[in-house]
Amino acid sequence: MELTREGNSVIRKFVGYDRHDTYAEIDLVKRPYKALHLLVNWFLPSQKLLHMERGGSHITKVYDQAQTPCARMLTREDVSEETKNKLRSIATELDLASLYHEILLCQEQLDEIAKRRQPPSIKKRGNYAYILDGSTA
Repeated sequence: MELTREGNSVIRKFVGYDRHDTYAEIDLVKRPYKALHLLVNWFLPSQKLLHMERGGSHITKVYDQAQTPCARMLTREDVSEETKNKLRSIATELDLASLYHEILLCQEQLDEIAKRRQPPSIKKRGNYAYILDGSTA
């Protein structure tokens, strides 16, 4: 998946905004890219803004019907039939459950790393201060 501004926002929504700077963490952040690419392009429909209508100070946005990016590609006339056949063959091999499993596994591992890195927090209760290590609430 090409790293674009939109692509980065998708990955950030799934892996969070924690700092991951070791090689192991970087590899773990890279792992869900393929699964996210397939999930977003084949299973998550989105609406595209067609145009905006202005009526005085009021702006009305007009969107098209929600479709997945893959469905949009299949309806385009300027896309070759060979490309469309490749997209259809990929779509038949996809399994939504395994994509989610891969993404959730990466999320859990990154969350564990982030929890280990955080210093213990001190929470004041009454006249006493308790050190919380994340295992007590």
